[in-house]
Amino acid sequence: MEKNNICSGCRACEAICPKECIKINVSGRKEFTKIIKKEECINCHLCERVCPHTAHIDLKEPLKGFNAYALRSSVIRRSSSGGIASSMYEYCMENSITGIGVLFDGNFNLNYTAIKNEKQMRKAAGSKYVYSDMNGMHSLVASKLCNGEKILFIGLPCHVAGLLNYCRLKNVDTENLITVDLVCHGVVMPIYFTEHLRKVVGLQMDTDFEGNILFRAKRNPYGLTVTNKSAVIYDKSRCEDEYMKMYIAGMCAKSCCQCRFAQMDRIGDITIKDRSTPCEKRKDYRVANQSSVLINSLKGMKLWDCLREGKIKAEEYGVKDIVSEDERLQFPSPMLNKYDWFGKIEKYFGHSMAVNILWYLSGIVQNCRKKKRR
Repeated sequence: MEKNNICSGCRACEAICPKECIKINVSGRKEFTKIIKKEECINCHLCERVCPHTAHIDLKEPLKGFNAYALRSSVIRRSSSGGIASSMYEYCMENSITGIGVLFDGNFNLNYTAIKNEKQMRKAAGSKYVYSDMNGMHSLVASKLCNGEKILFIGLPCHVAGLLNYCRLKNVDTENLITVDLVCHGVVMPIYFTEHLRKVVGLQMDTDFEGNILFRAKRNPYGLTVTNKSAVIYDKSRCEDEYMKMYIAGMCAKSCCQCRFAQMDRIGDITIKDRSTPCEKRKDYRVANQSSVLINSLKGMKLWDCLREGKIKAEEYGVKDIVSEDERLQFPSPMLNKYDWFGKIEKYFGHSMAVNILWYLSGIVQNCRKKKRR
């Protein structure tokens, strides 16, 4: 067996392998790993050529920047920021375009899924601070493109890059594929989220789950809220919920601390992020929920112009200003030497103790960084 430690779990290598001898392990506590059955490998090196961390990638310099929000008040209400992604899904449903985003399944796994109706669009809305699984999505997108279908894919930059590389290596024409990358602040290894929900929510992992998992509920921003059949069954703030304390403290997978996509030049046709524009610079300060958007290609600009005709309100804003307002458009999540000691504390004193120590030390680090900025 062989392992590759620079892995974000995009599964592109798993999808491209002609012998199906690669398996991505997403259940680790520190990092994703690529495991290869050496006896079946034919050394075609397709896994290296598709990997977003080792293969060549064509990044685009942003053409224009905007601060924007959805015109539909119902979309704004259920969105974390400006409702731009939801407006895109809505546009797709109206124009026979397959919109692909992420939804939780009955086992609380977050999977890339084709958004087909209003109910799915509502559940896809809002930020999801959990690993998103691309399992089976590469071949599905390629098949639809080969059949002449139009596709809008919204996902993490590394997942967008893996998908584009997969299509290129499969000689699939991507003219009908529009990609939207999200400014990512890193992901916590999924095992922590699964264990956390089993512990605090107590739901059985089955398809009877008919609720939603919210990380940016209006009355609980950056906390964790779980609903089932419209009833709130768990609701803890970011200072109380152990999983969100891990996320905010920066307990990211190791690959996130080496991310090659944390920069101004982007992999997608469009980039979306929460707006960080200071109040004094906002052209439209009346709407609190807004997003910052980078348009990175002519294909992206064409879609953006269509959205501005009745779906969204957008004010042009400088690309350099948007970049300067978000560290993840400049450099990756900082690598804090926390993986080994966190695991040791967790092993001997329990998960809760490890999280509390991480939260405390993270607060000290953040305060030091604030003082340096002053």
